[in-house]
Amino acid sequence: MPQFESMTRRILALSLSFLIPAFLLWLVPAYRVLAHGLALGIVISVINGWVLYRKTLKIVESAGKREARVYGTGMLQRILLAGSAVYFAVQKTEWVSVYGVLAGLFVVQIVNLFFAFRSMRE
Repeated sequence: MPQFESMTRRILALSLSFLIPAFLLWLVPAYRVLAHGLALGIVISVINGWVLYRKTLKIVESAGKREARVYGTGMLQRILLAGSAVYFAVQKTEWVSVYGVLAGLFVVQIVNLFFAFRSMRE
């Protein structure tokens, strides 16, 4: 289990580091709307990854106990977070790019795939 925790923390930290290119993109006035969308998508993606991590830990902890059972991995919470970010981007297109939000929502999954393929080689 410590390997799972350390890997998840590394994935979330690396995903948060993708905010730096979004900030650099924000410095160019023509791409500010896209940068806002990327930043919003990355933050929601990291929150979704953290929710999944916490729910997975609760399921593992409750596996040996009969009285405290955990059902689900917070899928509805994660869908509502992503959906509200996309809805906000659709409503406020002058502030936030929908394409940026959609691209940012997949950052944690892409980083996770990178770590998975890297660990398979070892």
